Amino acid sequence: MNKTIIIGIGGTGLDALRFLRKLIVENHGSLDADAVRNLGFLYLDTDPSEIVVNKDNKGKWEVLGKSIALSPSEYKIMSSPDIASVIKDIDSYPHIKEWLPLSDLDSINKSAKDTPGASQIRPLGRFIF
Repeated sequence: MNKTIIIGIGGTGLDALRFLRKLIVENHGSLDADAVRNLGFLYLDTDPSEIVVNKDNKGKWEVLGKSIALSPSEYKIMSSPDIASVIKDIDSYPHIKEWLPLSDLDSINKSAKDTPGASQIRPLGRFIF
């Protein structure tokens, strides 16, 4: 297998990475198996809550008694910049404005102030990235 990196973005991307890692362990015994040694993973998000393995979600990160948790080198949690001021003056950013549905600006503006991530608002997640 050629060197390959699988990139997951946001919650759905994390679910896909976790599922793939589960399949690898089920089919090859471990994430370090020779058949997948050239396979790498990268997860990008703005909300760190799902990446942390704790007692409430440990089962999500374990298969056949083996951990499938991402190592710190396999993920990057991006801080949300202060985007509320940009959204308030969105007309000054026409290259960004076309990405954001104007009907959702109120909820996007509220989320930009109150949460660490994109709060399931995909245009806001794109804007942060």
